[in-house]
Amino acid sequence: MLETYQYRDKDGKVVKGSKIYDWSKGDKIVAKDENKTYEISIVQSTDKRPMGLEDSTSNISILVVSDEYMDKLGLSYNSGLAIKSNNPKELEKEIEQYRVENQIPENAMYVSNFDEAVRAENAVILVISIFLYGFITVITLIGVTNIFNTITTNMNLRRKEFAMLKSIGMTKAEFNRMIRLESLFMGVKSLFFGIPIGIALSYIIYHFLSEESGIPYK
Repeated sequence: MLETYQYRDKDGKVVKGSKIYDWSKGDKIVAKDENKTYEISIVQSTDKRPMGLEDSTSNISILVVSDEYMDKLGLSYNSGLAIKSNNPKELEKEIEQYRVENQIPENAMYVSNFDEAVRAENAVILVISIFLYGFITVITLIGVTNIFNTITTNMNLRRKEFAMLKSIGMTKAEFNRMIRLESLFMGVKSLFFGIPIGIALSYIIYHFLSEESGIPYK
């Protein structure tokens, strides 16, 4: 039995998530439908995926049983084949042509072109990214503009103070040094409070939105 799910990170690397179920060796799974009761004993659990699914991502548990057991239950089941192709669209057409020529019903044989699905998802991600980064850019520009406005207003309000300091002998170099030190102290103070508070708030949001997902906090 496969006991953990997998997902891919932003670099495409397969990462193992948390456990799907709490079943372990020796446990029995009992399932019922309208007519029958099915019982499966867990003889082993593993994180390794069945052959052909080593690099796949999935959030479902996979139970591995024998053909004899399936025949005994009298359940119908589908067989699947994963094919890696350099030209998936052409391959899809060939398989569909084979199905038609051999008069195989659509519900008995179908093709899922993951390449097309990935292209569609990437298109959606691109549109979302354009809006998202556009929004971030606008907010950033507004923030920078507000900073300049705040600094300009502050300087104008302190004109009398600056004039007094210059009147008692402060040179231009000393005045510039004072302004630079004030800016440095204010920046360090902002970072000192802003970074810990920002990290704490982002972790709280992550905790509530991604609880039990197995996705690591970054």
